[in-house]
Amino acid sequence: MGCGLPIGNLTSQFWANVYLDELDQFAKRELRCRWYLRYVDDMIVLAHDPAELSVWKQTIEEHLAARLALRLRPDLPPAFRVGRGVDFVGWRTRWNHRTPRTRTVAALDRSLKDFHRRLVTLRRDEAEMIRCTDPPPRRWPSRPRWTLARLHSVLASYSGHLRYGDSWQDWSRVLAQHGWLGAMFRLRGFRLRRRWQLAPMGRGFAAQYRALLRGAGPDMVLFCPVGRFIELRGPQRLIGERWLGLRRTYLPRGGFAFAVGFPLFLTARFEQRALRIGLRVVLVARSPAFGMRWFPLAVVSR
Repeated sequence: MGCGLPIGNLTSQFWANVYLDELDQFAKRELRCRWYLRYVDDMIVLAHDPAELSVWKQTIEEHLAARLALRLRPDLPPAFRVGRGVDFVGWRTRWNHRTPRTRTVAALDRSLKDFHRRLVTLRRDEAEMIRCTDPPPRRWPSRPRWTLARLHSVLASYSGHLRYGDSWQDWSRVLAQHGWLGAMFRLRGFRLRRRWQLAPMGRGFAAQYRALLRGAGPDMVLFCPVGRFIELRGPQRLIGERWLGLRRTYLPRGGFAFAVGFPLFLTARFEQRALRIGLRVVLVARSPAFGMRWFPLAVVSR
């Protein structure tokens, strides 16, 4: 008890290298392992003779126990041919290419599903609850802003890892299974950028709405609640007229002369109409957490 290193601490890799330097010296100077590779606590030893590998494994195990009070994993596989691929530091490496571990891609998919369940789906349920409230509340509920930032960090971490191997098909397949991601990020290859920058949006309706328009893609429709109505203005008005069958009306607000819209209680009907023609719906809300600014509350897509 009381021994070990905190996993994930910035110093853990450094102290692991310091402590295991003796193992490196033993493997290279005494065992004369020509192909010896170590990353923190993961090791690879290659040789032409499987019997020699078995002897080295036993010798290294004895050295670790006697000198460093360490032991090898009990489930280490026996010696195998490198042609089947070596599982090392998140990759299965072969002589001419490397592919990501299946569990790495599965972990990315689980993270996206968990985010969708915790944030997108829950916020979607909140919107349903609000539409059933009579009279509707003055403000839609909000959730902490860090959740979207955390998703950005997770995706950036996986993209930074996966871009250095033969993983484009896995990356594309996972992203395609979560169509709502395109409404939150601009995706180009392994690069991604957040669509919605909340901090610099401004305080007036015109500045905030134009900031939302800059983040919206051509296949998105913003449902922005104003009182008891959803209003679409600017380029969004053209989408509402052409695809949702809404009629234009003269309603000046924030530098926009015309608008289209519908009562708040009809949101579900127009969501389904937008989804049928391939649009993604972004529900917009106001929150005191952002100084009563508008921000994306949820994304509804196929």
